[in-house]
Amino acid sequence: MQNKNNSKTKSRSTTQRTMLWIVLILYTNLLNANNVDIQSFKLENNYLTLRITNYGATIQELWMKDKNGIQQNLVYGFKNPMDYKTSTKYLGSCIGRHAGRLSSPLVLDGKVLELQNTNKNVQLHGGKEGFNRKIWDVISLDSNSIALSYISPSGEEGYPGTLKIRAEYRLKKSQLTIKYTATTDEMTVINLTNHSHFNLSGSTLPLAKQFLMINADNTLETTKELMPTGRFIPVKSGPYDFKSLKKIGEQKFDTVFALNPGGTCLTYYAEDSGIQMKISTNQHGMVVFTPSTLNTICFETQNFPDAPKFEHFPPSILRPGELYEHNTVYTFNIIKSK
Repeated sequence: MQNKNNSKTKSRSTTQRTMLWIVLILYTNLLNANNVDIQSFKLENNYLTLRITNYGATIQELWMKDKNGIQQNLVYGFKNPMDYKTSTKYLGSCIGRHAGRLSSPLVLDGKVLELQNTNKNVQLHGGKEGFNRKIWDVISLDSNSIALSYISPSGEEGYPGTLKIRAEYRLKKSQLTIKYTATTDEMTVINLTNHSHFNLSGSTLPLAKQFLMINADNTLETTKELMPTGRFIPVKSGPYDFKSLKKIGEQKFDTVFALNPGGTCLTYYAEDSGIQMKISTNQHGMVVFTPSTLNTICFETQNFPDAPKFEHFPPSILRPGELYEHNTVYTFNIIKSK
């Protein structure tokens, strides 16, 4: 009788160990699969080195030699792409389906749509699982360019229409071009941007001692919750008057600039490194943002936040048969003295 009990006990023990090993193997395979999905890719020419991860179509690093020939990383990011999964700062990521703040419910083509993951009826940067949280497919890659795609299903974060997005990053001499295109099978809204955190001194020189020019006559008036009121505020002689190149000083930003059309919309310069960045874009607005916890500054070229709510704002609606196009060019130069 005792031998039979011992036999049953050993059998149960063996079965339990087997089940445990199966669970461990399945868990390990799942982890490995996730790690394989998230990758980094390097683009490089004689002027710039760019590292991209397919998690969020994110810029991890952007390197350039300063005036002393020392390589500087011009953006803040993580070396390990897995770290972006737990970050809440949108570092270098593609933001969508609608960047910035968007009111909910959204009225579109007569339909009242409740957006998901809102705070006080406002959705930020496309919701909790925006495009910065998605693993993008790499569809082309060479030494100077990479193209990624993501298909956002209808209903994701409350948005209608299946949206097919392509993001392309291309190096040409000292220029980085970001191009977004998208199509939809149902009327929807779209407003994409890149959320890189820049410091042209390689994060050593305080922003207050760096220089900025913004080609905008107006900013958007916003509420204390940073929602647009629909009105424009002239920048002339005010705290956001950066029409001429000047030191940033103690000015803080979470500000939407209504860009003047054509040409360079922004010049940014760090005297210690000698690195200058100029931005041109086909977008109507740019959010300039200085985070409180980082010595960085963001230049988010995009349409106006909450654009669907205001008829006089540039439209952010995309219909079937139309092509959404967003082009932003970053040009880098070395200025020996200023």
